[in-house]
Amino acid sequence: MGNFVGSLLGAFRRIRLWWLRLRGETETDVHDRRIVSGRAWDEFCDNLKAAGAALGNPGAPRDPFQKAGGTRH
Repeated sequence: MGNFVGSLLGAFRRIRLWWLRLRGETETDVHDRRIVSGRAWDEFCDNLKAAGAALGNPGAPRDPFQKAGGTRH
């Protein structure tokens, strides 16, 4: 199963790179646009929010010391 997922992700990456070359762009161009537009920062903040919300899930430590360790990670 893991081999299949790896192959699928590799195929997706090759298709994406082919599409970028077809449009005359590079991955760096795409990353530069994300940074200039502020989208990269928004995604980073959304990921932090999701990580913080995971600390309230059932099964997460309730001990303040362990919860602080989870926040640091």
